[in-house]
Amino acid sequence: MTSVTELFEISSQQKFIDFSMAVLEGKLDFPANVKFKDWPKIELNIKGKRYHSSLPTSVMEGFVQFQNDVYLAFALIKYGVADLRKLSATEKQDLELIFEIKEGSTDSNSTIDNWANKALESLGNIMSSMDSRDKAAVLITLVLGAAGYFAFDSYQSNQTEQVKVQKDVEQARLKVESEKVTAEIQKLSIAALQDANQQIHKVTVTALQQKITEEASEETLTRIKTASAQFNAGHRAIVRSAQDAEQITIGEAVLNKEAIKAVAKQPRPVRDRQPLTVECIIQGMKRHKDYMTFNVNCAAGEFPLRVATNIEGARSEIDELFESLRTGSSIKLKLNANYVNQKIEKAQFVEIVKEPIAKL
Repeated sequence: MTSVTELFEISSQQKFIDFSMAVLEGKLDFPANVKFKDWPKIELNIKGKRYHSSLPTSVMEGFVQFQNDVYLAFALIKYGVADLRKLSATEKQDLELIFEIKEGSTDSNSTIDNWANKALESLGNIMSSMDSRDKAAVLITLVLGAAGYFAFDSYQSNQTEQVKVQKDVEQARLKVESEKVTAEIQKLSIAALQDANQQIHKVTVTALQQKITEEASEETLTRIKTASAQFNAGHRAIVRSAQDAEQITIGEAVLNKEAIKAVAKQPRPVRDRQPLTVECIIQGMKRHKDYMTFNVNCAAGEFPLRVATNIEGARSEIDELFESLRTGSSIKLKLNANYVNQKIEKAQFVEIVKEPIAKL
């Protein structure tokens, strides 16, 4: 395995893919100092009658929701929960995205190298305890998820393929020039260019996704899957905000009218809060200033349980929770559970349920 002790700079999509695959395959240790320069980029383009060099209010709302989902995705990666309260004011400032609107359409491009560097720096303590493969899995999800490389793969259509040919040509040109047969590019058909693009980009990005599932730990996979879904929710919010558009491009995904309607129809996450009484196994604990977080496992799933420590009388119940953690014995709890799409995301502790003592 090769080690990189000095600064490792990533300045292009292909260098990032090559680097990530080398780490996932165990050929390269994750460097101590990774920096992005002039890459990655978030590319958003909306074409339609209302989107000629303008940004309607509805789309502004979509961008705001996208930013909110970026915050939530980062919180999931760093803290394991989609809770904005986890992020400090500094983190929110560092993770704020800035877009530039070009003339001709609502065409917004943003180079987010500084964003990626600050996000990576903020994850330092979390990633320090991970092995190289888990670090790579987190970085791939963070960078490609935010930039939209994983968004809307199922909505690519033949009607929008012509728009992608320009990108195909450029990527094929780079590959051909590197092999010193530039003249051959003129002979390539559109189909051949698409095949070249698949070899250069689609296949490698897909391979990264597959390699992550093979090499990352279960704990890391759980975090990055939910974070990836959160990033995609933000991209869907932008599409919903521009449902009358003729075409929307986000990263590598090109959506025509039919695809825009299909994405917009996807339901928003259903959030709910309900009381729950359930038998649980406590698997871990983390201390905070005014509360503790216990990791619990029960018939309803696995989720973090928040227990306030600044409430009168809480000490005795916390002692019982610790005893359950120490012995591995089950304990019956009354909770207020926060559901997302009928799955518990997190819960707040109410009380321990005492079983009645049988009368003699």
